Amino acid sequence: AADFVELLNLGPGIINANSLYLGNCSGTGITGNLKRIREDAGLIFPGDLIVCTTDPLSVKRAYFVKEPDWLWKMDAMPSYPDESGCVVVLDSRGRELDRLVYRAEMHFPLIGEKEGVSLERVNPSASSEMPENWHSAGSGVGYGTPTGRNSQFMQGDTVKGTVGISPTIFSPDMDGVEDLLTISWQFPVTGNLISLRILDSQGRLIRTPLRNGLAGTNGEIRWNGLNERGTAISSGLYFLWAEATDTRGKQRVWRIPFVLARRQ
Repeated sequence: AADFVELLNLGPGIINANSLYLGNCSGTGITGNLKRIREDAGLIFPGDLIVCTTDPLSVKRAYFVKEPDWLWKMDAMPSYPDESGCVVVLDSRGRELDRLVYRAEMHFPLIGEKEGVSLERVNPSASSEMPENWHSAGSGVGYGTPTGRNSQFMQGDTVKGTVGISPTIFSPDMDGVEDLLTISWQFPVTGNLISLRILDSQGRLIRTPLRNGLAGTNGEIRWNGLNERGTAISSGLYFLWAEATDTRGKQRVWRIPFVLARRQ
């Protein structure tokens, strides 16, 4: 298949793809050959796995593509040779968001033919600069998972626990029926810090009900539908962005949609 680069939005905000550029770098580390990922608007929500390639059809033929709409065609991409190279992601202001300097030796040494084998990031929250954070995609998934979670994703390197909301549609109109959104959490151990943010459908911060609170093994907090200024917000789709950090620095993020519906 054609070369592809997969981008994961770790959040909490929503990113407009036409503000992102792919590039490569010279042997001295100087970034160049910038190509805009998308000319028109395309929103990348937290958790989305966008695949950039010049030939989406060839990627579909070679791999199972879980989310075809996340396969985005670029007219041209920077050069990424198989043996070694550098992938750089920048924003519209030229700020470097991520960089991977790769080489063929980062693949699993017992793989004879590396052509068509994706190099996967194991832990999305760990640095791109750590060679041990990269591994060849598994044979059981056809050596690549474009638009799907990496086959070598590190399952156990996150905080164990749950975060939930109730109800999923609430109406803060003071009629005594579902006027409050209840955010609750449970963790098997103490010592976790938890932060809660309310975002609108464009990823803009509406309210921070809790910032780096000591979670305990369980707890809950209620939100009345007011923004940071204490004024009512309009009906629509919103998201709870919850982030927990344990004593070893491991993190986990939950993105939970809900609807605020004010009755007329």
